[in-house]
Amino acid sequence: MFMYGPFDILILAVAIAIVIKPIARAAGEFARSRSSDRDRDLHRAVGDAGRERIEALEERVRLLEERQDFTEKLVSGRRDEPRLPTGPAAGAAETPPEDPPQPGEKPPGA
Repeated sequence: MFMYGPFDILILAVAIAIVIKPIARAAGEFARSRSSDRDRDLHRAVGDAGRERIEALEERVRLLEERQDFTEKLVSGRRDEPRLPTGPAAGAAETPPEDPPQPGEKPPGA
């Protein structure tokens, strides 16, 4: 059975990192070059028809944004309008009026 000490494990980890780093770097560069090739192919495939479609969609989004802004202003304007007054300030009496005195009764406060 082999016994490894902390120093042996550290040396092994550094050696693995030294070996794997160039391989990982090369794999990353390869993946990056493949993705840029795909991007160029996609741009060629899209062409003018795709650009026109994108521009049409951007115009529709712009119109929707304008309509949304208009609607928001309209709704917020309704909140700012004064509403019909309610309660005592509207002229409604706080207590109902008293019944007029019957014939032969003394009026209140007399």
